[in-house]
Amino acid sequence: MMEIQNFYRQATTEELEFYDSELYPLQDRVFEIASVYEDNIYLTGSTALSRFHYQHHLSEDLDFFTTTDDLNLIARDLVARLRQSDFTIQIDSINYCFARFFIIQSTYRLKIELVKEFNWLGNLRQTDSGIYLNNLEDMGANKISAFEKKAEIKDIIDLYFSAFEARAEIKDIIDLYFITQTISLERLFELADSKGMPVAYERLMTIRLTTINDRGISGQVLMRKTLDDQEMTSFLSSLKLRTEAEVKKKQI
Repeated sequence: MMEIQNFYRQATTEELEFYDSELYPLQDRVFEIASVYEDNIYLTGSTALSRFHYQHHLSEDLDFFTTTDDLNLIARDLVARLRQSDFTIQIDSINYCFARFFIIQSTYRLKIELVKEFNWLGNLRQTDSGIYLNNLEDMGANKISAFEKKAEIKDIIDLYFSAFEARAEIKDIIDLYFITQTISLERLFELADSKGMPVAYERLMTIRLTTINDRGISGQVLMRKTLDDQEMTSFLSSLKLRTEAEVKKKQI
């Protein structure tokens, strides 16, 4: 069995410098431009957790959700505003419930996604950068829903293998580990069960099973904080067992 610690490591001084001096200022510029939409869109996912909650690992992709019916218009308007700010944009997909595009830089590209959220829980808060931020319970519930759906899609009830096959899962596991320091895993499963998974988010998760581009520049999760390998292994085991039980229960 592969060891989870093979998929994360401490970021080097050079990597920290790159994120802090180049990539994060670019994210901040996107936040500034996107703040015009107020709470019609909000930041969620790993970058929301790493930039505004835990500062636990480095994270580059920007995941925005919207509860409005205007995703297509917002995405196209955001692309136009970014281009007006002299950014080079490569569009992958824009439709009524999902959008993905990239800001192209000389040595890397910043991925931005917008997803239609149908079953949002909780409250938003506005950050100092102007962008609105999702809450921990909703982010944790979405990640739990994603694990359950991936287990069903791949017909594999073993996160040790499904997670390691798609390295994108490792960052989600680490995020959940930090979230469960304040919100129990049991509570997150309850929330996930109550809200289900939006069709658009389900599609996004399915795409990510075959698009392993979420680990960023190094191919591993780059940590700011030190993780206890034994605690992480124990947490993964608990997550695996609980996910198995939930998926089997829903198959009855």
